[in-house]
Amino acid sequence: MSYLRMSVPLAEKILGIQLHEIDMVPLNEMLARGEGISVQTMDDIKKRVYDRIVEYLNINGPIASPHHKHANIDDLILYIIGPIIDAVCKMGGRKIRLRRQMELFSVDGMTGGLGEFVLVDQIAGGKDNVVVVIQPKNTLVGQVMKLAWLTLKAARDSNNEGIVYGFVTTGLQWKMLSYDGVSFRSTPNFTVVLNEMEEYKTPWVKEGSLIVDCMVAALMNGGIMRKANC
Repeated sequence: MSYLRMSVPLAEKILGIQLHEIDMVPLNEMLARGEGISVQTMDDIKKRVYDRIVEYLNINGPIASPHHKHANIDDLILYIIGPIIDAVCKMGGRKIRLRRQMELFSVDGMTGGLGEFVLVDQIAGGKDNVVVVIQPKNTLVGQVMKLAWLTLKAARDSNNEGIVYGFVTTGLQWKMLSYDGVSFRSTPNFTVVLNEMEEYKTPWVKEGSLIVDCMVAALMNGGIMRKANC
């Protein structure tokens, strides 16, 4: 059965928790799991992501435009996460790879869903452990969150250990999720993209670049830690 067609009561039975009971935590608490990276390195990544977002907006126009379609959101996600993945790989210790349109199934193989962006850690034995799942959607509520949680649980159950992180995004707004096999946690929505990015570079790098902190924490700590060179 597809997670997309699954009823909310059945989803909650599989998750073992009602969706409205899932813990909402501040961003800083979610990021408390992150490992230390120098301030200079983080600033460099944020500037690269800022430049990429501005490049995207210059090419495609404002996200709020009625001509902005789902495919454009997928492109924007790649613009945002590409420099972050590249930087984490160059730090060493992880071999993170991006998988597009990856099917994620429950451990019994009876249910499953599509992860539109799945970041995996290539470890010994040819196994890919899921680190992060990103779902681009036009809303961050209701059926979308049901799908996100089911997909995250399937990914983590397949890993057997570690934390798996998730993000649901409209392009403008993002929400960070995590599941460690026991607790489901979610942050409030936070804004990543402003249509007037070029006018607010310094404020964005200082305050609006939380997606970099979130993604770095997830990539450094998600899945199972293995020492591998990118």
